[in-house]
Amino acid sequence: IEGLEKAGLFDEPAPPSRPVIAVLPFDNLSGDPGQEYFADGITEDIITRLAQYPDILVLGRNTTFQFKGEAVDIPTIAEKLGADYVVEGSIRRGGDMVRVTAQLLGGEEWGHVWAETFDRTLDPQNIFAIQDDITKAVANRIGDPYGAISQTEFDQFVRHVPENMSTYDCILRFYEYGRLFNAQTHLTALRCFEDMMKTEQEYGEGLSYVSALYLDD
Repeated sequence: IEGLEKAGLFDEPAPPSRPVIAVLPFDNLSGDPGQEYFADGITEDIITRLAQYPDILVLGRNTTFQFKGEAVDIPTIAEKLGADYVVEGSIRRGGDMVRVTAQLLGGEEWGHVWAETFDRTLDPQNIFAIQDDITKAVANRIGDPYGAISQTEFDQFVRHVPENMSTYDCILRFYEYGRLFNAQTHLTALRCFEDMMKTEQEYGEGLSYVSALYLDD
């Protein structure tokens, strides 16, 4: 077995490059220290949900919670963590209302890629359901194949088309086809995957994308 491993026969295909996401601890702006648990819970649930998307890499809680309570410069923190995008936000609770604001920063000039505010009515009976509803919405807006990160990555890709297409470039083209659903984007995505699969025959996920494109064809 050792000889086979040295020969490379057990090597796994290299995974596609993926954007790295850092979710910073959400700020508690309620003026009530007792609401820290809610802010931390929102942050942890967003990390967990984003980690379920295979085309992005999410940094763990222990990596980002070291900055809890600190005034941070986003580009500096991103460089330190090796992150392409940063999620930050806040919660503000007053009476039976809670407002959660989330924003995604990144891109070539570290601008706002996406931002949204969620207002919900709270009571002790539904607090976890509300937390789940908000974190699911935030994760979907950011990590969905047709969400903010995918669209930003594709826009940057179009502006700087590389000479050699990577697996991730092909995946972006597939998502763009899914969004526009026309013949030109279909053909472009199919050609990208067909070229890529000539050298990455063992990449199973790539085969599934090619299969879907052939099926649509």
